[in-house]
Amino acid sequence: MNAKTMLALCLTAFLLSKASAQNTGSSFKTLSPVVSVSYYGNILIKPGIKAGIEMALLQKNVNRKESRNSNQQVRIKQLTASADLGMLLFPGSHSALFNYYTVNYKNIKTETGKFNTVGIGPGIYRSFYSQTYEVDASGNVTPEGTEGRSYFAPVLVFGTGKYLSHGILQSWHFNTSIIFLFDYNTGIVPLLNFEIGTTLNFFKRK
Repeated sequence: MNAKTMLALCLTAFLLSKASAQNTGSSFKTLSPVVSVSYYGNILIKPGIKAGIEMALLQKNVNRKESRNSNQQVRIKQLTASADLGMLLFPGSHSALFNYYTVNYKNIKTETGKFNTVGIGPGIYRSFYSQTYEVDASGNVTPEGTEGRSYFAPVLVFGTGKYLSHGILQSWHFNTSIIFLFDYNTGIVPLLNFEIGTTLNFFKRK
């Protein structure tokens, strides 16, 4: 296990331990730490899965009135931090593990439960090739086993979703994310991914 992987696992464990001790408090349980589980696909057709945890850092309620005849509406402006771990499969090519951490701005409409999110943060992307081969000076080909490479991979996330009222099932979401692989053949390669998932609230309010 290399130093980058060890650091990523330690950060994830820290966020999990902090989340388990956090208090909550709003009609949408927006201050509760939540666990997310998602289908995560590269352009949808290259399948993957992602799980993570998100916790609130700051929150502000904003009253606004959209027209003279409408009632005053409340928006929740929220800053959150999340840690995510997932994998992707590229059939016939390779598989990959990724781990990223984002700071997210979330705008919640309390009258409908709908929300929009934008997030950014650092990450690590590790590719694994199922079989590689080496050709020696005599032209002989020998298998070398599984090989791969790690990349610094910051991520940009845009999302939307809606809060639900079904026990621990808190919300559904649809996110679009771009993972940027640095130093990929001396360049930067963006990976466009789509995520469909749900968040679960296991940390009940008192």
